[in-house]
This record gives sequence, C-alpha cells and structure tokens, in this order.
Amino acid sequence: MSGAAVGQLLKPSRGLRDDIIFRGGKPKDHEKENYKRLKNIEKETKLKEMQASQPSPPPFKLSQFQNVASKLNTRSPSTSGTVTPSTSSSSQKNFIQVNAALSKLPKQLSQSSLNSNSSNTSSVISRKTKIGQIPKYLLDRKLKWAEEIEERERLMLQEKIPPGTILLIDEERIKALTLLRDAHSKSLTSLSRFPITVETPKYKRKRTELEQQILKLETLIAEYDKSVVYVFPNEHYEVIEFWAGKV
Repeated sequence: MSGAAVGQLLKPSRGLRDDIIFRGGKPKDHEKENYKRLKNIEKETKLKEMQASQPSPPPFKLSQFQNVASKLNTRSPSTSGTVTPSTSSSSQKNFIQVNAALSKLPKQLSQSSLNSNSSNTSSVISRKTKIGQIPKYLLDRKLKWAEEIEERERLMLQEKIPPGTILLIDEERIKALTLLRDAHSKSLTSLSRFPITVETPKYKRKRTELEQQILKLETLIAEYDKSVVYVFPNEHYEVIEFWAGKV
C-alpha cells in the first residue's frame, strides 16, 4: 500500500479543502480575500469624500478673455413674471414669438390678443376672388396662349398649302363628301339594274360610262375623306355643281 493511501486512512478528508491539500494544492483563503476587498472599498469611499469636499476648479477661459464678464451675468432680471409680446410698427410680425408669449399669458388675455392679431391680419389680407375660383388674370393668360397656338398652327398650314389652292374648311369638306357618297350609292344602284349580259351597243356604252363614273366618284371620295384637303377653288365648285345635279 502506498504512503498516500496510508495517510488518507490515518487522516481522512474532511471536505474540499483537505482534498486540495492531499493533491498537493493550496486552498484559497476566502477570509483574507474578503478583508482585502473591504479595505479597497473603504479606501475608494474616503477618496470620493475628499474630492467632494474640495471646491470645484474655475471654468477654463483663454488668457485674453480672463477679465471679460459673462453675458449671462450682465442681463437684467425681468421686472414681472409675465412676458408680453412686443409690438412693432413693421407690418411683418414674428408670429412664432407672439404665439410663444401668448401661451404664457392668462387665458382671457391671450384670447383677446389673438382676436386682435387675427383682425389685423384679416384687414391686411384681402382676396379679389373666392376660394376655389380661378383668378381672371390666369383665365386671360390661358385664352391668350390658346390663341397663339391656334395662330401658329394656321401659319404652319399656310406654309404647306400648294400654290393656287386653298384649304377647304371642315364644314365644306364634309358637305362635299356627303354629296359624293350619295352619288356613288345611286350609281351603284343604277349599275345593279343592268342585265348580266348586254348585247346592244347602246347598253354597252351606258354601262361603260356608269362604271367610269363610279371609279371617278371613288377617287373623289378618297380625296375628300382626308382630314386636310387642298382644292383649286374653280374646280371644287364645278365638281359640287356637277354631282349635285346627278343626285
């Protein structure tokens, strides 16, 4: 049996500290550690009390400003506990300062001052138009812009007009187009009445003339069906008179 085993039999372990000693270690002295910690706390407390008892050092100031007094100390105290808004002869007011001062006044006095300010403001600001109504100068400006745009478009169209022709207004163009379509419809009806087989020269000639008339009407309808139509004045009126007699 080893010596360590014999030692444990002669002197058995009484706890964790004996186990540490048996293994060759040194148990921690908690009593000594606690005493040391209390001493450190006491030392720090005394140091804080000494620092608190000493007067605070003066605020840092540059050497060139050592003899200059603070502006906070030179201000005179207010003679009364209330602050009244200062009135100025200028038409522009600092409403932020006025509202801040009014908030500190009694309720009745504040209300009366607010009513006086609102009456003064309403007397200065006046509207010539009702709320939601467009001012007259804006309407006039819009009308002028529309007229200028219309004039520019008219001049641009005049530059595109071929020599000797005129721009047919939309009302006359639609009137002529309706007349040509009616003539075309009647010509197709007349053509449908011809027999399938035409033997006599007279009927053949009439049918050929009617077919050529339909082709001419289709060409004119295609021309007048455009959004912009330029015509020679004499030819236009001749076409209208001719086909008006055919309808």
